[in-house]
Amino acid sequence: MDSSDEEMLWFQILLEEEQKNKKRRRVHKVWVHDICQKRNVFGEYHHLFNDLKKDPVKFFEYFRMCFGKFETLLNILREDLQKQTTKFRRPIEPEERLAICLR
Repeated sequence: MDSSDEEMLWFQILLEEEQKNKKRRRVHKVWVHDICQKRNVFGEYHHLFNDLKKDPVKFFEYFRMCFGKFETLLNILREDLQKQTTKFRRPIEPEERLAICLR
């Protein structure tokens, strides 16, 4: 085997490795997964929270605080919990973030 054959062999090995690496790379097809897009329709927060606000006893059982304390805490933390809306997606609202954190 002469040096040009050896170079070709190494070139072929490197080319095959590069092709394997390209196949292994994860392809991102969507920015926001379908499950996250449907959160506003099917999510627990959007179904349950309004019902809990109407029933003080259940609200307290669920969050271990009354709705008034929840609102007070939300007002204190709102600026820290608020995220910027982008053209790609809507952020999770501060009220929902707090509810998730407390739960």
